[in-house]
Amino acid sequence: MTTPSHPTKLPAPLESLGIELETAILSSDVGNTALNLIEVGIDTALDSGALRDIPVLGTVVGIGRLGMSVSDFFLIRKLRDFLSPLSSLTPGERRSLSGNIAADPKYARRVGIKVAELLNRVDSDLKPQMIGACFAALAKDEIDVAMLQRLTHAIEMLPPFHLADVSKFHAEAGGGSYSTDQDYGAAIHRVGMAEAHATYGGAPAYSRNAVCDAYIKLGLHLF
Repeated sequence: MTTPSHPTKLPAPLESLGIELETAILSSDVGNTALNLIEVGIDTALDSGALRDIPVLGTVVGIGRLGMSVSDFFLIRKLRDFLSPLSSLTPGERRSLSGNIAADPKYARRVGIKVAELLNRVDSDLKPQMIGACFAALAKDEIDVAMLQRLTHAIEMLPPFHLADVSKFHAEAGGGSYSTDQDYGAAIHRVGMAEAHATYGGAPAYSRNAVCDAYIKLGLHLF
């Protein structure tokens, strides 16, 4: 039996990564975490051991001791890309992010571990930064936690080759119009960004919903 190359759940020893990530999401150091890694460079940081001094990422550097594989390199890159959109948040937006997450106790519980597991699962170089942009939107009160969860679910589940189709679908499937595309229209519906409607021909037609609207409004189609 073939062992999956990208586990869907973080190994138990890396639960501490989720705890540190939660702190980074809700602290003023999140920008420094991302920017330090960008300035140093992943390859250089790995070679020099500089990652050990960067919050959150230093935990991942224990990969050798924890028996992890080279996939940790990609996890570090995903963490950097996720944190990047949060680096420009103001102190007020940071407080808003913390408050908005805390307002939903069910989601707030172990939020860092949930995000770490999500980043470990996503299958596109674009998706970590898109997820970070959703958290930045929550900090700016552009969306609520419910929409955050719906958007991050859609981003995770939508095949990478359909990411570029969302803007096209949004343009053709709103304002009383419908998309009858059974490829990207069906895919966008499956991840919760469209509603299906019965037609006389038998094949469903699709209309965009609030999640699709938020996806476009936040500029996630531009990544």
